[in-house]
Amino acid sequence: MTLLSHRHLRPLILCLTLALAAGCRTIAFRDIQRDFQDAVRADNAGDPFSDGHESVVATLTPEYISALDARLRPNAWMLRAVSAWRSGQYRMANESAERGRRDPGLVSGSRDDVILNLVPALAIDGEQTARLSRAPAALSGADYRNYETAYKLALQQISEARNRFNEKTPEDVAAYFYYQRWRLLQHWTAAINRLDPREPDAIVAATEQARRILGKPLDEAVIESRDKIPTGHPLRNLVRAQGGQ
Repeated sequence: MTLLSHRHLRPLILCLTLALAAGCRTIAFRDIQRDFQDAVRADNAGDPFSDGHESVVATLTPEYISALDARLRPNAWMLRAVSAWRSGQYRMANESAERGRRDPGLVSGSRDDVILNLVPALAIDGEQTARLSRAPAALSGADYRNYETAYKLALQQISEARNRFNEKTPEDVAAYFYYQRWRLLQHWTAAINRLDPREPDAIVAATEQARRILGKPLDEAVIESRDKIPTGHPLRNLVRAQGGQ
């Protein structure tokens, strides 16, 4: 057996080093996925001290994602987009979701596909919820119209995510989609309920416009989204814990 010359050995060493680095990065990504799941559990438990999503965003930089195995990149973009949304970094959430949707490895109808298309609506909802928390106790009709415009756009984005459903869409992803739709409609209801009672015409107009946008009364749309989540599913239990019956 002839020994490899140094000239031939160097490329081999380089290939092995790169393969080892890629393998280590893949293993590290599994840890990030676990960190993400821990952050989601902390969210659902209402833990105000968790910084799990901020850690995921800090680790999953675009450079890190670009160096991952191509098969992992759509999932990495999804994790980054969701964690950016959950940590209030809405512009980053939208940018990450867009890059994930453009990734050639994204599988139509997959969990990553549906959620990457859902993130823009979640970002809008997050922005409006934060804005409402800073708003006066009673909204004027003029102030409310900005919320109405935003929620109409969010519902259009939600429809984009629903259109991604196919035979590859897991049941848990469908349940997550309807849970988030239920949350968004609840938040829209909260905005309408904040309208100044001294402006009854504005309340009637907001209620009617929501019915036109949804094709049904807002309260019926809320119940419809809730009932799309299977009874006994953890997200249905979360809806109940959040006051949704």
